[in-house]
Amino acid sequence: ADLGGSEKVSKSKADAGLAAPVTMVGGVEVDRLSWREYYLRRKRIQETQHINAGLFALKKVIEALHTRSEMRESGTPSHLLPYVPYQDSKLTMLLKDALGGTSRTLVLCTASMDQRHAPES
Repeated sequence: ADLGGSEKVSKSKADAGLAAPVTMVGGVEVDRLSWREYYLRRKRIQETQHINAGLFALKKVIEALHTRSEMRESGTPSHLLPYVPYQDSKLTMLLKDALGGTSRTLVLCTASMDQRHAPES
């Protein structure tokens, strides 16, 4: 599952404004943030990391489901099919029935004809 780079911290600019609690230059303290301010600034990057973990877990689940379907078609007994790690994230636990149940899945892609959006599309 390629997300066009949107999951990258540098692309989302989630690390903008992130600073160390104490900035030292040549052994001399130049700047200091309160711990409260530091954790407020860090909150966005932590949210981004949690989203990335969920997307990675989703990728692993989709790959396992794909492998299972290929093996099932080739006649592999059900007890030899690979494990699907739904419990790896909240996202995959919520999507369990939609991904591996009897539900149908629709993939919706949005793309732009504008040339400047070509790398993302």
